[in-house]
Order: sequence, then C-alpha cells, then structure tokens
Amino acid sequence: MIQVAICDDIPEEIKKLKVHINRYANENQMQISVSGFSSADDIISALDNSAMYDVIFLDIYMDVLNGIDLADKISRIARVLLL
Repeated sequence: MIQVAICDDIPEEIKKLKVHINRYANENQMQISVSGFSSADDIISALDNSAMYDVIFLDIYMDVLNGIDLADKISRIARVLLL
C-alpha cells in the first residue's frame, strides 16, 4: 500500500486532493492510504511518532512554516526522497 500525506492549512484543499488521489487509485486498481494534516506541526508530530509516507504533498503558502521550509525540516526528520 502506498502511504500519502497532504499538508495544507485549508481543509477544502486537502479534501480536493484526496478525491483526485482516490480516483487515481480506483482507476489504476491501486491501494493508496491518504492522511491529511492542517499544519506543519501536525505532520512533524506524526513523523516524530514513526509515521512513514511514500509521497508527501505540501502547500507552499502556509501561515507558520511554509512548504519549502517544511520540506527541509522533513528531510532532516524522516528518511524520505523529496522530489
């Protein structure tokens, strides 16, 4: 199963992306689990508690920590490949 995380401070955007990911999974007969996070702190906490993701979608424009800085922080916390 592919583990996907979405971090966006706008809940509607998380829902929209989940719909697209789930549609893709259904059309391609794939098992994809999607987790949504509404803040950088939430996803960092999940990673600190051993959560593992194959793909992470980050919003660039967030209030406290922008997506670019969050990607840098995640790359130091988790062993992930950021593309």
